[in-house]
This record gives sequence, C-alpha cells and structure tokens, in this order.
Amino acid sequence: MLTRRSALKLGFFGSGLVFVGGGLALNARASKLQKPARPLLVLTEQEFSIVAAMADRIVPGNGAFLPPEKLEVAHRVDALFARLQPGLAKDLSRLLHLFESGVANFLFDGRGQTFTQMSAEDQDAALRDWQRSRLSPRRAIYKALRGVIAASYFGVQELDAAVGYPGPPSSADQPLHQVEPATRLGSGS
Repeated sequence: MLTRRSALKLGFFGSGLVFVGGGLALNARASKLQKPARPLLVLTEQEFSIVAAMADRIVPGNGAFLPPEKLEVAHRVDALFARLQPGLAKDLSRLLHLFESGVANFLFDGRGQTFTQMSAEDQDAALRDWQRSRLSPRRAIYKALRGVIAASYFGVQELDAAVGYPGPPSSADQPLHQVEPATRLGSGS
C-alpha cells in the first residue's frame, strides 16, 4: 500500500537518482531519438523516444496484437501526461529520464548505455533488472512506467477489433442478468 511516507521516500530516492543520473557529465551517449508522427503535447522528443522504446519491449505485439507504434502508444502516453496534474506529470517525466540514464544503468546493472541505445536483448534485461530489483523504489518506478504504457496499449479499441474482441456487452442490448422473484421460505408450494 502506498502511504504518504512511502511516496515521500520514493520521491527522495527518485530525486537522488535523477540527480546522480542526470546531473553528472557521465552520460556520454545521447538518446536514440524517434520522430513523433505529430506534434507532442507535453513530452519532449527524448521522453517520447524513451516511451516508444519501452513500449516496443513491454508490449511488442505479435500475430493479431498490433505493434505499439501502429497504435501510437507513445502519443497516447503523451496525451495521458497532458491530462495529469502538472506535478505528477513532471515526476513521471523525471522517472523516464532516470530510466534512460546511462549513469543510473551503469550504477545499477553495469550497463553504461542509455536505454534507447541498448540492443533489444539488453533492453529486455534492463527491464527485468528494474522489475526484480532488491530496491523497492526501483521496482515501483518500473511498475508505474510499465502500467502507463500497458494501459495506453491495451486501452485502444483498434486492438479489440484486431484480436476479435467484440467489447463489453451493452446494457441496452442485453440485461446482465434476470432477477427472479423471490419465493417465501416455508410457503408450502
């Protein structure tokens, strides 16, 4: 359960890591940028590229499941961030930068590259390392970013059609259940 105290600890931990990861001049490799299909609402091109790279590994799509690029998952995350309270959107953006940081990746896992510069196999390993970390704030950061990306992918109606899901039943089309009149106990019938 996320309490105020645990949120503050996560905030201090995350802020410290962002300082270490972003404040030092050890980030020798720049992010591998992806051009957005249309103008961004709040994300920077770098943040957009981080989200797109994470989405490619978290929900890669196969068979009937469309690739995240086709469903514009990174643009959907951008739209979600635009609707958030500014402070929360800024905190999530900081987490993206921490995830991308070559310094943080080196300190945590010995990989001195930014997430967007890593090979697909190294990206998968980095995601697993974040997911399974002994540090609970690191696991929480992974869960938060994965949740935003997965919700932006699986919440798309085009995906429902592609996999053959008709969608939830409409209450106007069919009642969810019929309620039979209650019988009295001991009524003798």
